[in-house]
Amino acid sequence: MSQFEILKFSGNTILKPKHLNKTVQIYNGKKHLEFKITKQMLYFKTGCFLPTRSDYFYKKSK
Repeated sequence: MSQFEILKFSGNTILKPKHLNKTVQIYNGKKHLEFKITKQMLYFKTGCFLPTRSDYFYKKSK
């Protein structure tokens, strides 16, 4: 694999040392989010790094 190859994973994939310093796209249920795998991320599931909920703000009335 080349350094510029983008890999696509689901949220339940375990990150192994062969993925170190690679750029991956992970699907969060709505869109693919791009991450670069670091040493601290190894042996965790990819779902740990996905923000699945967005912040909700009430609109201020005038």
